[in-house]
Amino acid sequence: MNEIIMYGNLLSDIKRRIQQAQAKAILSVNAEMILMYWDIKNMKVQWGNSLFPNWKKGNNLFPKFHGAILFCLCNV
Repeated sequence: MNEIIMYGNLLSDIKRRIQQAQAKAILSVNAEMILMYWDIKNMKVQWGNSLFPNWKKGNNLFPKFHGAILFCLCNV
């Protein structure tokens, strides 16, 4: 019976560790995406909006990523 309890504790510890890693990964991805948006906005401002007449087409500017979930450039 004691082994069953120890096994249950082990599984609980593993689940907790996985959840911690998932939460940490989500926060890292979100932070990196915010930095990316900031950089793209600065590039857009630096080059000027007039150089990007098709800016509002968003993901169509990046056919390589077609079908991927990306941000819309018109939001930056």
